[in-house]
Amino acid sequence: MSSDIYAKPDFSKKVRYNRKVQEDKVEWEEREVDIYESAEALRDDHTDFHSEGGAHTEKPPAAVQRKPFRAAALCLGVLCFLMITGIIFFFIQFTLEKDELQTRYDRLSDSCSQLQGKISDMAVNNSQLRDEVKQLKDKIEG
Repeated sequence: MSSDIYAKPDFSKKVRYNRKVQEDKVEWEEREVDIYESAEALRDDHTDFHSEGGAHTEKPPAAVQRKPFRAAALCLGVLCFLMITGIIFFFIQFTLEKDELQTRYDRLSDSCSQLQGKISDMAVNNSQLRDEVKQLKDKIEG
């Protein structure tokens, strides 16, 4: 009996129980229950049990199976490095362009304020000249 404890369990079996009316008026019924959807799904997730103390261990993948994972990990590492490098490059480029645009905006703002000052000065000169012209016309006529 103790040797059955450490045997690999067979989870692909279906469980049955009966429900019938017995002499003591208890009802029994027969039902079929699926414990697992498929045995293959169970075998994929199943780990090996050993009879030495019932230790829970998994077999490591063979070296041949690990090589594609190493290549994939290397490719992902290189892609991550390139992506981070590109992000840093575009951040620096964006910062420099932003600084350049801010400098151009400041120069244009200064030029605009200078031009507005000149326009207001010319408007004052224009009104003075109109006043002078009006005075001269009044003097000539009268």
